[in-house]
Amino acid sequence: MKRRRATPNVDRLLAIAFVFMVTVALAGLVSQETAASFTGSSSNPSNTLRTLDVQPPASQNNPTSSAAGVVNLSWTATPTAPGAGHTLTYIVMRGAVGGPYSTVGSTSSLSYSDTPSSDGTYDYVIQTQISGGGTFTSGNSAAKSGLSDRTAPTKSIICNGGSCAGWFNATVSVTVSGTDGGAGMGSVTRNVDGAGQTSTAGASATFNVSGESASHSVAYFTTDAAGNVSSSATQTVKIDLTAPTAPGGITASTGS
Repeated sequence: MKRRRATPNVDRLLAIAFVFMVTVALAGLVSQETAASFTGSSSNPSNTLRTLDVQPPASQNNPTSSAAGVVNLSWTATPTAPGAGHTLTYIVMRGAVGGPYSTVGSTSSLSYSDTPSSDGTYDYVIQTQISGGGTFTSGNSAAKSGLSDRTAPTKSIICNGGSCAGWFNATVSVTVSGTDGGAGMGSVTRNVDGAGQTSTAGASATFNVSGESASHSVAYFTTDAAGNVSSSATQTVKIDLTAPTAPGGITASTGS
């Protein structure tokens, strides 16, 4: 018995069914590719390529201050490198304490140095951005405050608790001190009679100057915690340890 040959209409229906099944399968693959969650904003809203779950840095370290108003930032992030075909960039944003924030720079490393135009305390947040087949940017990291300080500390010197002018007749107690309204005092440095510099951490240092001399010299300057250095000054300290001699050759006479 002969089998009945399929008609052209049946062949077309079978072909259409095959194409439909392949399309459904491919659609499933595409939906899996684009189903990944995404945090932040994307320049690829049509979702034609695989989206990325982009998170801000895990934590930001406390910023530190350097001389000339520089604020040093660093943070940690996992992972620190994107997948193949993608480029990772960290966006650094600065603002007043509490925000809002604006972008001040970007880097591919885990650190950045910022120099605001004026001294003060600023908040910093970091964003993670991954590009390649679209650009994906995370939300902000937790804010951290950093101080920009480019102002040198003050300096002063006193001798025995008062002025260093004039003569002293014994060992002199000298105090060099400084104040700083920004990062705080770092150290005071002195050089007595050219013997070499000695630095003392903190806001002041007290030391003795001794020995008879009309020209003891104390050179000094101060440094704040950010590394800003005051100008140097030199104070002359005069010590006279020799008692005067009694006048001689004086005779007394009585009248007649």
